Amino acid sequence: MKVLSPKKKTEGFRYPEDIDRIYNVLEREGFSITKEEIDEIWNLYSEDRCAGWLYLPEDNEIIDIILEYSDLTEFEDSEMFGLDMDIDVLKDQLEELTDLDKHKLKVLLTELNLT
Repeated sequence: MKVLSPKKKTEGFRYPEDIDRIYNVLEREGFSITKEEIDEIWNLYSEDRCAGWLYLPEDNEIIDIILEYSDLTEFEDSEMFGLDMDIDVLKDQLEELTDLDKHKLKVLLTELNLT
């Protein structure tokens, strides 16, 4: 699994069809990212070119742009969560999560539609 997260954050969610297309392109290539993060990244990319929202290019160019504006972390699916399932231990571990672990948890919950 390859997890992407935006280097900077912006506000807004204006073009859901574009977001869906980018999401599908990235998912097909094995990337894990939320639609909110895609929106943030594409907003930044567009703003850097003095535009409100740029039209989407070909799929391979979309990937290149998203990678340019993202921090990429790669790990095996089995490494996604190393948390024990004992509830008391889980509570303790949740308090000690790193930012990367919080992101991984956010991605998982989003994929499971629990957020």
